[in-house]
Amino acid sequence: MNSLIRNISKQRIKIVSVYALAQILNIYSIVVIGRNYPTEQYGIYVLVSSLAGIIITFSNGKYHNNIVSSNQLLQKKQLIWLSIIITFSINLLFIIILFLLPHLFTNFNYLNESLYFIPVPLLLIAYCVFAGLNILTDAILNDKEQYLRMSIGRLVKATFFLIGIILFKNLGWKALLLSILLAQFFQLLFNGFSLLKALESYYPNKTDLRQASIEFKSSPKYNILLSLLISSTDYIVYTIIKQFWGIGFLGNFSLAEKLIKLPVALIGQPLSEQFFKKNASHYNADSILDLKQHCIQYLKLGFLILILPMFIAYFFSKDLVALFLPSQWQAVGWIASILAPVMLFYFILASWRSLSIVLKIQRQHFWVELICFITFCSIIILSGIFHLNEFQLVVLKMISEVCVSIVIIKWFYDKINTLTTPDTETN
Repeated sequence: MNSLIRNISKQRIKIVSVYALAQILNIYSIVVIGRNYPTEQYGIYVLVSSLAGIIITFSNGKYHNNIVSSNQLLQKKQLIWLSIIITFSINLLFIIILFLLPHLFTNFNYLNESLYFIPVPLLLIAYCVFAGLNILTDAILNDKEQYLRMSIGRLVKATFFLIGIILFKNLGWKALLLSILLAQFFQLLFNGFSLLKALESYYPNKTDLRQASIEFKSSPKYNILLSLLISSTDYIVYTIIKQFWGIGFLGNFSLAEKLIKLPVALIGQPLSEQFFKKNASHYNADSILDLKQHCIQYLKLGFLILILPMFIAYFFSKDLVALFLPSQWQAVGWIASILAPVMLFYFILASWRSLSIVLKIQRQHFWVELICFITFCSIIILSGIFHLNEFQLVVLKMISEVCVSIVIIKWFYDKINTLTTPDTETN
């Protein structure tokens, strides 16, 4: 533990400082949303953005994960090109589906609306394209260990999102969609040079791309399915809440979740990117003992760092929400208080899930996540069928999410402890 803390250099302090500034802007964005947007409008935005999350899952075929784990420069460039082509192809397919088969999205009748004569589906897909390319550029920056630039990019995103929700507040939920679209665009503009530089005039032929896709065939097969399970969980939970408890409560619930995830984004996001890179380096160098020690240290660090944020969330959420948000948002306080314990598991899983890529155990990981996904979603669906009240729903969600997270963490922990040589499993 002491060695991990001593490794925090001045560079990392700068990175965390920039992340901290970005999260301060995100916190202020929550205040702006609470004071200028009705709970129903935010609920609509959450539903639409949950659909975007599913579309983004397919972006770049999840080949960006292998950019960090690969140790061949030419292979990295092939994966970057493959990711770009898939990102545009997938989003083109989804725009066709959204326009030609709108009945598939009956829960999203808001997609029939327009903003300044631009159909909402076009805005949604534009956001998905920018988000997919930003995921790719983050992987490139992570591979090059340019964490400061990555954190500044996220600060740019937070800044333009805040500007957008202030300038366009009269547009309702569409202002939130437009703001996140602009935020992703300006982040991509800031980091786009890194994407161009990574390619360095390299134009692969079909054979190169086919070879890269075959070598990393487990990425689209299992990593997409894994991400789809995670993003679909939000979609299912939000849809059930809208159906049984109303769009207004959905707005309160999703904003409370956003509050709970802020400390994780501040502390966990910069550390999780370095966690992935460092573990990949240890594994490629056959330093299995170092990999084990790093994982255990990170687990202990999570408990140490998040004690104070969890304490504040549990005891002071209601008072803080009452101080900064109007009465229609007061449910955010007690919801955040109940969900406080989940914060620790968000932190750990944000990093530990990358171990399946490093250890090449995506197939096994998928089945574990699928069982947990079915269990968790079944509990939420049953809570709606049996008409649990809002308090009972939140308590049940917290307990089930903690239990599911413990199962996944325990599975990874066992995998790490039984690791003796690099796993050569093919998927």
